[in-house]
Amino acid sequence: MPISDSSSAEMIHALLAEGEERELILAACLASEPALALWAVCVLARRGNRDVQSVPEIVVALESMLPGAMVGVHLADESLTPAQCDQFAELAASGVVCAHSASTDGNTVEYLAGLLSQADEILAVAGPQVALNDARQRPKFLPAWLVDQLKSGVNRMGPVTGAGNSAMEHGARARARFLESDSVFPDRLPVLVNRLTRLTALEEDFDGQLEAAKLAAMKEFAYGASHEINNPLANISTRAQTLLRDENDPERRRKLTTIHAQAMRAYEMIADAMLFARPAEPIIREVDLVETVAAALDELKPEADEQATELVGPSGDETIFANVDADQIAVTVKALCANSMEAIGHGGEIRIAIEKVHADDRCHAEGVRIVVRDTGPGIPKEILPRVFDPYFSGREAGRGLGLGLPKCWRIVTAHGGQIDVESQSRQGAVFTIFLPANRD
Repeated sequence: MPISDSSSAEMIHALLAEGEERELILAACLASEPALALWAVCVLARRGNRDVQSVPEIVVALESMLPGAMVGVHLADESLTPAQCDQFAELAASGVVCAHSASTDGNTVEYLAGLLSQADEILAVAGPQVALNDARQRPKFLPAWLVDQLKSGVNRMGPVTGAGNSAMEHGARARARFLESDSVFPDRLPVLVNRLTRLTALEEDFDGQLEAAKLAAMKEFAYGASHEINNPLANISTRAQTLLRDENDPERRRKLTTIHAQAMRAYEMIADAMLFARPAEPIIREVDLVETVAAALDELKPEADEQATELVGPSGDETIFANVDADQIAVTVKALCANSMEAIGHGGEIRIAIEKVHADDRCHAEGVRIVVRDTGPGIPKEILPRVFDPYFSGREAGRGLGLGLPKCWRIVTAHGGQIDVESQSRQGAVFTIFLPANRD
Protein backbone atom coordinates (compact mmCIF):
# COMPACT_ATOMS: atom_id res chain seq x y z
CA MET A 1 0.00 0.00 0.00
CA PRO A 2 1.58 3.32 -1.03
CA ILE A 3 2.11 5.92 1.69
CA SER A 4 3.09 9.57 1.55
CA ASP A 5 6.63 10.80 1.96
CA SER A 6 5.67 12.55 5.21
CA SER A 7 4.28 9.34 6.65
CA SER A 8 7.36 7.41 5.53
CA ALA A 9 9.54 9.91 7.42
CA GLU A 10 7.37 9.60 10.53
CA MET A 11 7.40 5.79 10.28
CA ILE A 12 11.20 5.93 10.22
CA HIS A 13 11.08 7.90 13.46
CA ALA A 14 8.59 5.41 14.90
CA LEU A 15 10.79 2.42 14.03
CA LEU A 16 13.76 4.05 15.75
CA ALA A 17 11.73 5.14 18.78
CA GLU A 18 10.57 3.01 21.71
CA GLY A 19 7.71 2.81 24.20
CA GLU A 20 5.29 5.71 24.46
CA GLU A 21 7.12 7.83 21.88
CA ARG A 22 6.70 5.13 19.23
CA GLU A 23 3.00 4.71 20.09
CA LEU A 24 2.34 8.43 19.72
CA ILE A 25 4.09 8.63 16.34
CA LEU A 26 2.26 5.55 15.04
CA ALA A 27 -1.09 6.86 16.24
CA ALA A 28 -0.52 10.22 14.52
CA CYS A 29 0.44 8.53 11.25
CA LEU A 30 -2.46 6.09 11.24
CA ALA A 31 -5.02 8.75 12.15
CA SER A 32 -4.00 11.07 9.33
CA GLU A 33 -3.49 8.74 6.36
CA PRO A 34 -6.32 6.37 5.35
CA ALA A 35 -4.14 4.22 3.04
CA LEU A 36 -1.67 3.52 5.87
CA ALA A 37 -4.49 2.73 8.31
CA LEU A 38 -6.09 0.41 5.74
CA TRP A 39 -2.76 -1.37 5.19
CA ALA A 40 -2.42 -1.87 8.97
CA VAL A 41 -5.96 -3.23 9.34
CA CYS A 42 -5.46 -5.68 6.46
CA VAL A 43 -2.05 -6.85 7.77
CA LEU A 44 -3.52 -7.48 11.20
CA ALA A 45 -6.53 -9.29 9.71
CA ARG A 46 -4.28 -11.59 7.67
CA ARG A 47 -2.30 -12.42 10.81
CA GLY A 48 -5.37 -13.44 12.76
CA ASN A 49 -6.19 -10.19 14.58
CA ARG A 50 -9.44 -9.27 12.84
CA ASP A 51 -11.13 -7.31 15.62
CA VAL A 52 -9.13 -4.05 15.76
CA GLN A 53 -11.61 -1.24 15.21
CA SER A 54 -9.86 1.89 16.47
CA VAL A 55 -6.50 3.59 16.01
CA PRO A 56 -5.26 2.77 19.56
CA GLU A 57 -6.11 -0.91 19.02
CA ILE A 58 -4.18 -0.86 15.73
CA VAL A 59 -1.16 0.70 17.45
CA VAL A 60 -1.08 -1.92 20.20
CA ALA A 61 -1.50 -4.84 17.79
CA LEU A 62 0.86 -3.49 15.12
CA GLU A 63 3.69 -2.42 17.42
CA SER A 64 4.59 -5.99 18.36
CA MET A 65 4.89 -6.91 14.65
CA LEU A 66 7.24 -4.10 13.65
CA PRO A 67 9.42 -3.93 11.67
CA GLY A 68 8.64 -7.29 10.02
CA ALA A 69 5.07 -6.31 9.11
CA MET A 70 6.38 -3.46 6.95
CA VAL A 71 8.56 -5.54 4.65
CA GLY A 72 7.56 -4.69 1.08
CA VAL A 73 5.92 -1.32 1.86
CA HIS A 74 6.06 0.98 -1.19
CA LEU A 75 6.33 4.75 -1.21
CA ALA A 76 3.94 6.92 -3.21
CA ASP A 77 6.44 8.40 -5.65
CA GLU A 78 7.99 4.97 -6.33
CA SER A 79 4.86 3.02 -7.21
CA LEU A 80 2.28 5.52 -8.47
CA THR A 81 1.77 7.54 -11.63
CA PRO A 82 0.98 11.25 -11.20
CA ALA A 83 -2.68 10.49 -11.91
CA GLN A 84 -2.74 7.80 -9.23
CA CYS A 85 -1.09 10.20 -6.78
CA ASP A 86 -3.90 12.67 -7.45
CA GLN A 87 -6.49 9.92 -6.90
CA PHE A 88 -4.87 8.87 -3.61
CA ALA A 89 -4.65 12.47 -2.47
CA GLU A 90 -8.39 12.96 -3.03
CA LEU A 91 -9.24 9.64 -1.32
CA ALA A 92 -6.98 10.55 1.61
CA ALA A 93 -8.73 13.90 1.97
CA SER A 94 -12.19 12.28 1.81
CA GLY A 95 -11.29 9.66 4.41
CA VAL A 96 -9.86 12.17 6.87
CA VAL A 97 -12.85 14.50 6.44
CA CYS A 98 -15.25 11.58 7.02
CA ALA A 99 -13.29 10.54 10.11
CA HIS A 100 -13.25 14.00 11.67
CA SER A 101 -16.91 14.52 10.78
CA ALA A 102 -17.82 11.24 12.52
CA SER A 103 -15.69 11.92 15.61
CA THR A 104 -12.99 14.42 16.50
CA ASP A 105 -11.53 11.77 18.82
CA GLY A 106 -9.20 9.45 16.88
CA ASN A 107 -9.61 6.80 19.58
CA THR A 108 -13.16 5.84 18.60
CA VAL A 109 -14.58 3.13 16.34
CA GLU A 110 -16.49 5.82 14.41
CA TYR A 111 -13.27 7.68 13.61
CA LEU A 112 -11.61 4.59 12.07
CA ALA A 113 -14.82 3.69 10.21
CA GLY A 114 -14.88 7.16 8.67
CA LEU A 115 -11.16 7.05 7.88
CA LEU A 116 -11.64 3.79 5.97
CA SER A 117 -14.93 4.73 4.32
CA GLN A 118 -13.15 4.86 0.93
CA ALA A 119 -11.26 1.59 1.49
CA ASP A 120 -12.64 -0.19 -1.59
CA GLU A 121 -11.68 2.71 -3.85
CA ILE A 122 -8.22 2.94 -2.26
CA LEU A 123 -7.69 -0.76 -2.92
CA ALA A 124 -8.94 -0.37 -6.49
CA VAL A 125 -6.38 2.36 -7.19
CA ALA A 126 -3.63 0.32 -5.52
CA GLY A 127 -4.42 -2.74 -7.63
CA PRO A 128 -6.62 -5.40 -5.98
CA GLN A 129 -10.28 -5.29 -7.08
CA VAL A 130 -12.79 -5.57 -4.26
CA ALA A 131 -15.93 -7.64 -4.81
CA LEU A 132 -17.84 -6.90 -1.62
CA ASN A 133 -21.04 -8.69 -2.64
CA ASP A 134 -19.35 -11.88 -3.84
CA ALA A 135 -18.04 -13.91 -0.90
CA ARG A 136 -15.98 -16.12 -3.24
CA GLN A 137 -14.07 -13.16 -4.74
CA ARG A 138 -13.96 -10.96 -1.66
CA PRO A 139 -10.34 -10.43 -0.51
CA LYS A 140 -9.64 -12.55 2.55
CA PHE A 141 -7.46 -9.84 4.03
CA LEU A 142 -10.47 -7.58 4.63
CA PRO A 143 -11.99 -8.05 8.10
CA ALA A 144 -15.76 -8.65 8.25
CA TRP A 145 -16.51 -5.43 10.13
CA LEU A 146 -14.86 -3.36 7.37
CA VAL A 147 -16.72 -5.25 4.63
CA ASP A 148 -20.01 -4.56 6.43
CA GLN A 149 -19.03 -0.91 6.78
CA LEU A 150 -18.26 -0.58 3.08
CA LYS A 151 -21.39 -2.48 1.95
CA SER A 152 -23.65 -0.32 4.09
CA GLY A 153 -22.06 2.85 2.69
CA VAL A 154 -22.03 4.53 6.10
CA ASN A 155 -20.39 8.00 5.91
CA ARG A 156 -19.53 7.41 2.24
CA MET A 157 -18.76 10.85 0.82
CA GLY A 158 -21.72 12.36 2.63
CA PRO A 159 -19.88 14.36 5.26
CA VAL A 160 -17.37 15.78 2.76
CA THR A 161 -19.66 18.42 1.35
CA GLY A 162 -21.32 19.21 4.64
CA ALA A 163 -18.31 18.91 6.89
CA GLY A 164 -17.24 21.61 9.27
CA ASN A 165 -14.26 23.87 8.74
CA SER A 166 -12.09 21.81 11.11
CA ALA A 167 -12.73 18.56 9.23
CA MET A 168 -12.10 20.25 5.88
CA GLU A 169 -8.79 21.65 7.17
CA HIS A 170 -7.68 18.18 8.22
CA GLY A 171 -8.69 16.87 4.80
CA ALA A 172 -6.72 19.57 3.03
CA ARG A 173 -3.62 18.69 5.06
CA ALA A 174 -4.07 14.99 4.21
CA ARG A 175 -4.29 15.88 0.49
CA ALA A 176 -1.18 18.04 0.72
CA ARG A 177 0.75 15.31 2.55
CA PHE A 178 0.20 12.87 -0.28
CA LEU A 179 1.08 15.33 -3.04
CA GLU A 180 4.23 16.71 -1.47
CA SER A 181 7.60 15.28 -2.48
CA ASP A 182 10.64 14.96 -0.23
CA SER A 183 13.93 13.86 -1.75
CA VAL A 184 15.33 12.79 1.64
CA PHE A 185 12.97 9.99 2.65
CA PRO A 186 11.56 8.15 -0.41
CA ASP A 187 14.23 5.42 -0.35
CA ARG A 188 14.94 5.36 3.37
CA LEU A 189 11.97 3.48 4.82
CA PRO A 190 12.31 0.20 2.84
CA VAL A 191 16.06 0.12 3.52
CA LEU A 192 15.57 0.72 7.24
CA VAL A 193 12.75 -1.85 7.45
CA ASN A 194 14.86 -4.54 5.77
CA ARG A 195 17.86 -3.85 8.00
CA LEU A 196 15.80 -3.77 11.19
CA THR A 197 14.03 -6.98 10.14
CA ARG A 198 17.33 -8.78 9.68
CA LEU A 199 18.62 -7.38 12.98
CA THR A 200 15.44 -8.42 14.82
CA ALA A 201 15.62 -11.94 13.38
CA LEU A 202 19.28 -12.18 14.38
CA GLU A 203 18.57 -10.98 17.91
CA GLU A 204 15.63 -13.36 18.33
CA ASP A 205 17.61 -16.33 17.08
CA PHE A 206 21.01 -15.32 18.44
CA ASP A 207 20.89 -17.65 21.44
CA GLY A 208 19.84 -20.53 19.20
CA GLN A 209 22.58 -19.82 16.66
CA LEU A 210 25.17 -19.46 19.41
CA GLU A 211 24.05 -22.72 21.01
CA ALA A 212 24.24 -24.51 17.64
CA ALA A 213 27.73 -23.12 17.01
CA LYS A 214 28.90 -24.18 20.47
CA LEU A 215 27.56 -27.70 20.00
CA ALA A 216 29.14 -27.97 16.54
CA ALA A 217 32.53 -26.88 17.92
CA MET A 218 32.11 -29.26 20.84
CA LYS A 219 31.29 -32.14 18.52
CA GLU A 220 34.38 -31.45 16.38
CA PHE A 221 36.58 -31.25 19.48
CA ALA A 222 35.10 -34.40 21.03
CA TYR A 223 35.58 -36.58 17.99
CA GLY A 224 39.07 -35.21 17.34
CA ALA A 225 40.04 -35.75 20.98
CA SER A 226 38.56 -39.23 20.93
CA HIS A 227 40.68 -40.21 17.94
CA GLU A 228 43.92 -38.58 19.09
CA ILE A 229 43.78 -39.14 22.84
CA ASN A 230 41.92 -42.39 23.48
CA ASN A 231 44.58 -44.58 21.88
CA PRO A 232 47.43 -43.23 24.06
CA LEU A 233 45.15 -43.45 27.11
CA ALA A 234 44.40 -47.09 26.30
CA ASN A 235 48.14 -47.82 26.09
CA ILE A 236 48.82 -46.08 29.40
CA SER A 237 45.97 -47.89 31.14
CA THR A 238 46.91 -51.30 29.69
CA ARG A 239 50.61 -50.98 30.61
CA ALA A 240 49.74 -49.82 34.15
CA GLN A 241 47.44 -52.81 34.63
CA THR A 242 50.09 -55.19 33.20
CA LEU A 243 52.77 -53.86 35.55
CA LEU A 244 50.33 -53.95 38.46
CA ARG A 245 49.77 -57.71 38.03
CA ASP A 246 53.40 -58.53 38.78
CA GLU A 247 54.13 -55.76 41.27
CA ASN A 248 54.43 -56.61 44.97
CA ASP A 249 55.80 -53.35 46.34
CA PRO A 250 52.88 -51.47 48.02
CA GLU A 251 54.13 -48.00 47.06
CA ARG A 252 54.65 -48.99 43.42
CA ARG A 253 51.20 -50.62 43.36
CA ARG A 254 49.66 -47.39 44.67
CA LYS A 255 51.39 -45.34 41.98
CA LEU A 256 50.38 -47.75 39.20
CA THR A 257 46.79 -47.75 40.47
CA THR A 258 46.81 -43.93 40.39
CA ILE A 259 48.13 -43.94 36.81
CA HIS A 260 45.37 -46.30 35.72
CA ALA A 261 42.67 -44.30 37.55
CA GLN A 262 43.80 -40.99 36.03
CA ALA A 263 43.92 -42.50 32.54
CA MET A 264 40.36 -43.75 33.01
CA ARG A 265 39.29 -40.34 34.30
CA ALA A 266 40.63 -38.71 31.11
CA TYR A 267 38.86 -41.35 29.03
CA GLU A 268 35.58 -40.65 30.84
CA MET A 269 35.97 -36.92 30.19
CA ILE A 270 36.34 -37.59 26.45
CA ALA A 271 33.31 -39.89 26.58
CA ASP A 272 31.33 -37.15 28.38
CA ALA A 273 32.38 -34.62 25.74
CA MET A 274 31.12 -36.93 22.99
CA LEU A 275 27.87 -37.46 24.87
CA PHE A 276 27.39 -33.71 25.28
CA ALA A 277 28.22 -32.97 21.63
CA ARG A 278 26.04 -35.71 20.20
CA PRO A 279 23.93 -37.57 22.75
CA ALA A 280 22.38 -40.87 21.87
CA GLU A 281 18.70 -40.65 20.99
CA PRO A 282 16.74 -41.57 24.12
CA ILE A 283 15.13 -45.01 24.03
CA ILE A 284 11.77 -44.07 25.48
CA ARG A 285 9.71 -46.59 27.43
CA GLU A 286 7.54 -46.49 30.51
CA VAL A 287 9.66 -46.94 33.63
CA ASP A 288 9.22 -46.55 37.36
CA LEU A 289 11.27 -43.45 38.18
CA VAL A 290 11.38 -44.29 41.88
CA GLU A 291 12.99 -47.64 41.10
CA THR A 292 15.37 -46.05 38.56
CA VAL A 293 16.55 -43.39 41.04
CA ALA A 294 16.91 -45.95 43.86
CA ALA A 295 19.17 -48.11 41.66
CA ALA A 296 21.31 -45.07 40.80
CA LEU A 297 21.69 -44.17 44.49
CA ASP A 298 22.70 -47.74 45.35
CA GLU A 299 25.66 -47.38 42.96
CA LEU A 300 26.74 -44.16 44.70
CA LYS A 301 26.23 -45.44 48.27
CA PRO A 302 29.77 -46.82 48.85
CA GLU A 303 31.33 -43.48 47.89
CA ALA A 304 28.76 -41.56 49.92
CA ASP A 305 29.39 -43.75 52.98
CA GLU A 306 33.12 -43.17 52.62
CA GLN A 307 32.64 -39.41 53.00
CA ALA A 308 29.81 -39.79 55.53
CA THR A 309 27.25 -38.12 53.23
CA GLU A 310 23.66 -39.32 53.60
CA LEU A 311 21.75 -40.11 50.41
CA VAL A 312 17.99 -39.90 50.90
CA GLY A 313 15.91 -41.12 47.97
CA PRO A 314 12.15 -41.17 47.36
CA SER A 315 10.09 -43.60 49.35
CA GLY A 316 10.21 -47.11 47.94
CA ASP A 317 6.48 -47.47 48.62
CA GLU A 318 5.50 -45.00 45.90
CA THR A 319 5.40 -45.71 42.19
CA ILE A 320 5.74 -42.91 39.68
CA PHE A 321 5.83 -43.92 36.04
CA ALA A 322 7.24 -41.82 33.20
CA ASN A 323 8.11 -42.33 29.55
CA VAL A 324 11.89 -41.83 29.58
CA ASP A 325 15.19 -43.51 28.82
CA ALA A 326 15.89 -45.18 32.17
CA ASP A 327 19.66 -45.44 31.62
CA GLN A 328 20.03 -41.78 30.67
CA ILE A 329 17.93 -40.58 33.60
CA ALA A 330 20.04 -42.74 35.93
CA VAL A 331 23.20 -41.15 34.48
CA THR A 332 21.67 -37.70 35.12
CA VAL A 333 20.76 -38.45 38.74
CA LYS A 334 24.20 -39.95 39.45
CA ALA A 335 25.93 -36.94 37.87
CA LEU A 336 23.89 -34.50 39.98
CA CYS A 337 24.56 -36.48 43.17
CA ALA A 338 28.27 -36.82 42.37
CA ASN A 339 28.39 -33.06 41.82
CA SER A 340 26.73 -32.49 45.20
CA MET A 341 29.01 -35.00 46.96
CA GLU A 342 32.09 -33.25 45.61
CA ALA A 343 30.67 -29.91 46.74
CA ILE A 344 29.91 -31.19 50.25
CA GLY A 345 33.26 -32.94 50.69
CA HIS A 346 32.38 -34.59 53.99
CA GLY A 347 29.15 -35.16 55.88
CA GLY A 348 25.99 -33.40 54.82
CA GLU A 349 22.93 -34.72 53.06
CA ILE A 350 21.62 -35.14 49.51
CA ARG A 351 17.88 -35.60 49.19
CA ILE A 352 16.06 -36.65 46.02
CA ALA A 353 12.30 -36.20 45.58
CA ILE A 354 10.03 -37.18 42.68
CA GLU A 355 6.53 -35.88 42.09
CA LYS A 356 3.92 -35.83 39.38
CA VAL A 357 2.83 -32.41 38.16
CA HIS A 358 -0.33 -31.62 36.26
CA ALA A 359 1.04 -28.35 34.88
CA ASP A 360 4.46 -26.81 35.30
CA ASP A 361 4.63 -23.05 35.78
CA ARG A 362 7.34 -22.77 33.12
CA CYS A 363 6.40 -25.51 30.66
CA HIS A 364 2.62 -25.46 31.16
CA ALA A 365 2.63 -29.21 30.63
CA GLU A 366 1.84 -32.36 32.51
CA GLY A 367 4.86 -34.39 33.55
CA VAL A 368 7.22 -35.40 36.33
CA ARG A 369 9.55 -33.34 38.49
CA ILE A 370 12.79 -34.66 40.03
CA VAL A 371 14.38 -32.47 42.70
CA VAL A 372 17.94 -33.00 43.96
CA ARG A 373 18.70 -30.91 47.07
CA ASP A 374 22.05 -30.81 48.88
CA THR A 375 23.45 -29.17 52.01
CA GLY A 376 26.71 -28.12 50.37
CA PRO A 377 28.29 -24.66 50.28
CA GLY A 378 25.94 -23.43 47.56
CA ILE A 379 26.78 -21.70 44.29
CA PRO A 380 27.61 -17.98 44.12
CA LYS A 381 25.11 -15.85 42.22
CA GLU A 382 27.61 -14.83 39.54
CA ILE A 383 28.37 -18.49 38.69
CA LEU A 384 24.79 -19.79 38.49
CA PRO A 385 24.18 -18.79 34.83
CA ARG A 386 27.23 -20.82 33.71
CA VAL A 387 26.93 -24.08 35.66
CA PHE A 388 25.66 -25.95 32.60
CA ASP A 389 28.43 -24.68 30.31
CA PRO A 390 30.93 -27.40 29.32
CA TYR A 391 34.31 -27.20 31.06
CA PHE A 392 33.31 -24.22 33.15
CA SER A 393 35.04 -24.60 36.50
CA GLY A 394 32.91 -23.86 39.52
CA ARG A 395 35.57 -25.21 41.83
CA GLU A 396 35.56 -21.95 43.79
CA ALA A 397 31.93 -22.77 44.55
CA GLY A 398 32.77 -26.28 45.67
CA ARG A 399 31.80 -27.79 42.33
CA GLY A 400 33.99 -30.06 40.21
CA LEU A 401 35.55 -29.46 36.83
CA GLY A 402 34.26 -31.13 33.65
CA LEU A 403 31.01 -32.09 31.97
CA GLY A 404 28.84 -33.51 34.75
CA LEU A 405 26.24 -30.75 34.80
CA PRO A 406 26.35 -30.00 31.05
CA LYS A 407 25.78 -33.72 30.48
CA CYS A 408 22.67 -33.54 32.68
CA TRP A 409 21.39 -30.55 30.72
CA ARG A 410 21.98 -32.36 27.42
CA ILE A 411 20.11 -35.49 28.50
CA VAL A 412 17.17 -33.59 29.98
CA THR A 413 16.73 -31.34 26.93
CA ALA A 414 16.97 -34.42 24.66
CA HIS A 415 13.91 -35.68 26.59
CA GLY A 416 12.12 -32.41 25.81
CA GLY A 417 12.51 -31.35 29.45
CA GLN A 418 14.10 -28.57 31.43
CA ILE A 419 16.68 -28.42 34.21
CA ASP A 420 17.12 -25.45 36.55
CA VAL A 421 19.28 -24.68 39.54
CA GLU A 422 18.62 -22.45 42.53
CA SER A 423 21.19 -21.65 45.17
CA GLN A 424 22.47 -19.12 47.61
CA SER A 425 26.03 -19.10 48.86
CA ARG A 426 26.45 -21.30 51.97
CA GLN A 427 22.86 -22.52 51.73
CA GLY A 428 23.15 -25.54 49.44
CA ALA A 429 21.87 -26.02 45.92
CA VAL A 430 18.59 -27.31 44.46
CA PHE A 431 18.51 -28.86 40.97
CA THR A 432 15.05 -29.31 39.47
CA ILE A 433 14.37 -31.51 36.45
CA PHE A 434 11.05 -31.31 34.63
CA LEU A 435 10.23 -34.15 32.22
CA PRO A 436 7.04 -33.61 30.17
CA ALA A 437 4.60 -36.45 29.81
CA ASN A 438 4.43 -35.80 26.06
CA ARG A 439 7.96 -35.46 24.69
CA ASP A 440 6.73 -33.72 21.51
